[in-house]
Amino acid sequence: MSKILIVEDEKDIRDIYKKELQYSGFEVIEAPTGEMGLDLFSKENPDLTLLDITLQDSSGIDILKKMKEKDSTKKIVMITNLDTPVVINEAYDNGADGYIIKMETSLSQLVDEVKRYTQ
Repeated sequence: MSKILIVEDEKDIRDIYKKELQYSGFEVIEAPTGEMGLDLFSKENPDLTLLDITLQDSSGIDILKKMKEKDSTKKIVMITNLDTPVVINEAYDNGADGYIIKMETSLSQLVDEVKRYTQ
């Protein structure tokens, strides 16, 4: 069973993603802040991290950089509603493995993406 870390400050979104991923057979851990996400990334060794870009306590891009410094082999997919090319390019330039636009992605599509990154 793959372990997924969700770093998302909006509780409703975190809960929906967690429920859907658990239903699909994934182990899910969650963090409401970037700093907590960074801590769990180190302690829990997730197979995939879903990382929001706009966190209340920090920039998701900054957290991405720190996570990739700790372990550049771990898969990290950004989850956000920011769909401007500048932001997307910045995420990939800093090591993001994928980029999901929340409002354009159904729950089944999210699960399919997670499966793709954890196989």
